Amino acid sequence: TNWLSVQARAGQDYWSRDNDYINLPTGTASLNASSICSASAPGFYNGIFTQDSRRFRETNYDFLVSVNKTFNDFGVNVNLGGNQMRRRTDVNSVQVTDFVVRDLYTVQNGRAKDPTYDLNERQVNSLYAMAEVNFKEIIYLNGTFRQDWFSTLSKADNTIPYPSISASY
Repeated sequence: TNWLSVQARAGQDYWSRDNDYINLPTGTASLNASSICSASAPGFYNGIFTQDSRRFRETNYDFLVSVNKTFNDFGVNVNLGGNQMRRRTDVNSVQVTDFVVRDLYTVQNGRAKDPTYDLNERQVNSLYAMAEVNFKEIIYLNGTFRQDWFSTLSKADNTIPYPSISASY
């Protein structure tokens, strides 16, 4: 019909990044042993090298139902919709110190390795609505409502409502 429309969408953003960082070149820490890197074990060269791998993925699913109809002197416009957003970030990282071969920045060349892994996941579910009623396109009454549910908040209190109402002439 010309007064009703329905829309559904799905989308995804994804990126990955692999990096190598020479945080402190070999031999630098001996100039200032109280800084980030302390003196290396005997027979090794000091310095700091970091290698990390990052992955990011966000998916969104949404729908929208719209009604726009006129009844004699009254016009009605209503939108109802929802969205689900899921996001995941993975970071694998290793920091290396005490190098066997000076100025060779690889994980295998380091004696001391400090690996870390970080996983961050979140999800937001949303429902929303908007309604507008007008009389002869002169007087308008508008109302909106949105409700979000967050995975990162406690289950006892993980939702936030956003209402509004307005009128105009």
